[in-house]
Amino acid sequence: MALLFVLKVMNIGATIIFVFLLSAVLSLIYFALGFAILNDNTFKDPFKKDSISNIQMVLSIAYGIAFSTILVGGFFNLLSIPGVMGQVIFGMGLLVILTLIFIFTQTKYSAEFKKNAIPRIVIFLIFGTILLVKPPSFFFKIQHRNNPEFIEAVMKAKANPQDSLLWQEVERLEREMN
Repeated sequence: MALLFVLKVMNIGATIIFVFLLSAVLSLIYFALGFAILNDNTFKDPFKKDSISNIQMVLSIAYGIAFSTILVGGFFNLLSIPGVMGQVIFGMGLLVILTLIFIFTQTKYSAEFKKNAIPRIVIFLIFGTILLVKPPSFFFKIQHRNNPEFIEAVMKAKANPQDSLLWQEVERLEREMN
């Protein structure tokens, strides 16, 4: 995932397809099967109930939702889709709340859950924090670092979205790049 992310930011080839597919697959896996992944259950018997408490099952599913929300938010952020910060904030808020619940009720969880959950929690907290603190145009500026006039035109057009002349200039510069 990190390699594809770097390829996209560096504007190398058609990596957006691979980034999209990998993000979508990871998101679906975490969203739909977060409980099985975090509890070391097999896919033949994902609802194995013998060693899982109810709170552990609920937390596993909620973690899956938080992880997938942050993953999709990161992908949308990479594509510069507006309004993505709300999704990242929701995912991070949910992850922080779940982490606090996990910390204060830690004795109720199996060793497998702790072993699988803690590294993922740390990784997603770091990833989500990076998404929240970076400037909105960070990836865009890296991706188009060789075209400063295009960056400037897009920034002006985004600042005044009703001005059709600015957007026409953006389209003209985009055609020249391709």
